[in-house]
Amino acid sequence: MNRYDLLKQIVEQVEDYEKGKKAGDDLSLTDFTQFLNQKTQPTPKETVHPSKAILFESGGVVSTENTELGTLVSLMYRYVKIYAKRAMENSPLNNVDDFTYLIILMAHGAMSKTELITRNVHEKTTGMEIIKRLTKLDFLAQTAAPTDGRSQFVSISAAGQQVLFPLLVEMKKVSTIANGNLTDGEIKTLIQLLHKLETFHKDILNHERTVDLDGILEKYF
Repeated sequence: MNRYDLLKQIVEQVEDYEKGKKAGDDLSLTDFTQFLNQKTQPTPKETVHPSKAILFESGGVVSTENTELGTLVSLMYRYVKIYAKRAMENSPLNNVDDFTYLIILMAHGAMSKTELITRNVHEKTTGMEIIKRLTKLDFLAQTAAPTDGRSQFVSISAAGQQVLFPLLVEMKKVSTIANGNLTDGEIKTLIQLLHKLETFHKDILNHERTVDLDGILEKYF
């Protein structure tokens, strides 16, 4: 194949890429690269997997291929949770949520309880329980909000930092293990795709909190 043939193939791929976009959608090199990866990567050999099981609904059989992404993400979370539990065996922190609350405050500084809970994508009751527990352990400090003395900000305390710092090394090991056998390029692509999904779902959470599933499907799909 000479370079002109190659250029012709690239142009054809760009045309296919554009056809798959809606009017007004942004076109980017990163997104085009992901499009090419999906088209050129070989289809993996089918293996028996729980997420490939067949579900029965009233009226017929439903394949679970459309739910496979959610299943795999959920399984990955459970794997990471198991590794993180081992990393935190000698820590007074209860779980990964305790760690993420402290690391967010360490990275971003004091913030309102609502903002901290929102950053962790938790329901308010769940988040308040975590904040209450960490405050009781003296890992969080509470101060009056700078703009409203009636509200309170939370920040990581000195005791919280002492608990957090030793865990950073252990949690880095967890991240390395969680990346598994993916290549650097695959990890980069996966991160880009997950960022895209996270941005999509954050928008729904921020603007459609009271909308039911049918309403979300109608608006976004």
